[in-house]
Amino acid sequence: MMINLVSFSPSSSSRNKLGNRLFNPIQFNRNVNQSSMLLHKWNHIRFSFHSSSPSVSLHESSIDQSINSSSLSNSSFASITPSYLGIPLEKEENHFIPLLGGSPHTNKGETNTFVRKIKACISLSKPRLSSLVLLSTLASFFMARPEEALSLKSLYCCVGTSLSIASANAFNQLIEIERDSKMSRTNDRTLPSAQITPKGAAIFAILCGIGGVGLLAWGVNTLTSVLALGNIILYAGVYTPLKVIHPINTWVGAIVGSVPLLMGWSGATGSIDDLAPWALASIQYIWQIPHFLSLSWKLRSDYEKGGYKMLVNVNPESTGFQCLLWSILLLPTGALCSYTGMVDWWFTLTSFPLNASMVYYSALFYKDNTTFNSNSLFKCSLFHSLAMFILMCGHKSVSLWNPKQ
Repeated sequence: MMINLVSFSPSSSSRNKLGNRLFNPIQFNRNVNQSSMLLHKWNHIRFSFHSSSPSVSLHESSIDQSINSSSLSNSSFASITPSYLGIPLEKEENHFIPLLGGSPHTNKGETNTFVRKIKACISLSKPRLSSLVLLSTLASFFMARPEEALSLKSLYCCVGTSLSIASANAFNQLIEIERDSKMSRTNDRTLPSAQITPKGAAIFAILCGIGGVGLLAWGVNTLTSVLALGNIILYAGVYTPLKVIHPINTWVGAIVGSVPLLMGWSGATGSIDDLAPWALASIQYIWQIPHFLSLSWKLRSDYEKGGYKMLVNVNPESTGFQCLLWSILLLPTGALCSYTGMVDWWFTLTSFPLNASMVYYSALFYKDNTTFNSNSLFKCSLFHSLAMFILMCGHKSVSLWNPKQ
């Protein structure tokens, strides 16, 4: 039976019973008159529940009679569904109801607007991506000046770099709001889902940029702050627009990901004239190509929807080859780092298995362009990045303890 309740205003006693049984899962806004304790009428709200009988319209009298006679049990009301929502009421969730002025992003029990804005800003900064970049910056600082790794200067360098990364990411998302809204991977991001306004995001991006570059200039050195500013401009002003023009954007984006290693080194020494910081940056640059291509392989159709010109959707046949080629280029980077004197020659040997693992999984992906193989390569690249920097810092530490080695 399909029962529709249309334009009714139940009496006080029946309303209480209905409220307990029917309306409890959704918090309706009630305006109470203290003298009469009357509620506003709930008009034109349709509810329906299904059984085998034809559709029947109920009015206030029949509702009162049904409730008083207990003909409608709790289990019956448990199956009632708001027809304009299509969501069972028995689910204890804070559903978004445009009629009541709710918000689709207001979590249950979370009413503090300030907290929600802070969460939105954190999301704008892409914290997981930023954490990997920050780790590489800290590793570079340690490789240059291990004795100052726990200094205040190191802290300023890391915080300033983090703010700069947050600024670049926020500007990137500001430019791509419309395109991100078309992609299933990104349509729930902070801006497309309206968790924060474009104006608010712009203010956040500007403040982070000024704060990051300013902190680096004040607490570290001018060179590092210039590198940070240049990287923000490169990411937001060159890489982001290039994503809808040509697949070369991936190789330009890899430069952005490599600059933080130069920043870490310059933050510690005030210079990037040596070969060592460029050796570190080259590892990060080369690594990013198979890392990103393997990640983006399963997102080909999504990039197509967003109008992006990525290698995986413009020329997918060459994706496996590019992953293999750039993974092979990782093989001599261990020897390059040893040659600079940054680490001992044992690093050439111990880093080889890590680099070889990238070649192995890239070869599998090149041979068979499946999502499984691309995921395997992507996971390998995550492990490689973390393990490489840990291994490098480990060799540096050993050389400090045993200078004769």
